Amino acid sequence: MCADVKYGWNKQAEWLLLDQKGIQLAHVLLESSLDEEILTFRLEDGSQKDLMDFMDLGEVSVVNPDKGINLSCTPLRQTPNRIIVKRNSIAYFELRRDLRVPVQFESYIYPLSGMWKGRQEIRSVDISCGGIGFSSPTALTDGEQLEVVLPVTSYPLVVQCQVLHHRKLDDEMTFYAAKFIEMRGDEEAMIRKAVFNIQLQNRRKGL
Repeated sequence: MCADVKYGWNKQAEWLLLDQKGIQLAHVLLESSLDEEILTFRLEDGSQKDLMDFMDLGEVSVVNPDKGINLSCTPLRQTPNRIIVKRNSIAYFELRRDLRVPVQFESYIYPLSGMWKGRQEIRSVDISCGGIGFSSPTALTDGEQLEVVLPVTSYPLVVQCQVLHHRKLDDEMTFYAAKFIEMRGDEEAMIRKAVFNIQLQNRRKGL
């Protein structure tokens, strides 16, 4: 069975172009079938300036975190808006929902079932495809449901979550672990892509 059929392939899905060290170089869109040996990718706006030495890279990876596909490729040709590569191998991976990656950002939560009102500030600790860890001075209870703003996705996303457990950090702050609930498919895809991007950034920083 061909890869396109097996994965219900959408050619407009976004891919990430990585060098041999796993450093993200550009966002690209696939314009050919995965079954072809020679693949064409269209560069998204703003990526051209980051690929001045593309033909000298030797080997690159082109990854789609939504479908769990990792292509090992050799650069063949580059135009102002496209790259053409030879597909050497194709591998499939699964990004575990419980794989937590460290990340820090300031954001807000809003109550759904708690006794408090308004919005409260939080600082993230980590995030996974299935939930988020954060610290906050707000007193939350295990099982409480709330909304959290995620600024690390392609555009800020507001999702529902449920507090699983907590522990005191000091007199002012408490750590909370929460799982995402009631998510749509497009929201899951955005969070999965954000988690993958954070993994790449952390690897680049040596974290």
